[in-house]
Amino acid sequence: MSGLEFPKAVVVGGTGAVGSQVINHLLKCKRWSRVVAIGRRPAVAQEGLPEEVKARLEQVRLTRAEMLLFWGDWKSKVKAVVQCINFCIT
Repeated sequence: MSGLEFPKAVVVGGTGAVGSQVINHLLKCKRWSRVVAIGRRPAVAQEGLPEEVKARLEQVRLTRAEMLLFWGDWKSKVKAVVQCINFCIT
C-alpha cells in the first residue's frame, strides 16, 4: 500500500465517557492514519495500547468559539467526524 494515505478521523469532545471510547476504538482500527481529538481538555489513549498506536492520536485543544472557526478549515480534509458533545458545529 505504498503511496496511499489512510484517512483521518476527527472526534469532537473526545474527553467524555462516549468520546474517549470512540477515540480508543478508532485508534485500534487500522483504517485511520490519524485520530484527531478536538476538545477543551486533552484526550487520553487507553492504557495498554502500543506506543505506535497511541502516536496516531493528535490533540487539538480549543474553546467552543475556536472550535467553530477551526472546523471551517478542516471539514474538507477529513473522512469521518464523530461529535460527542452537546452543541452542533455544522
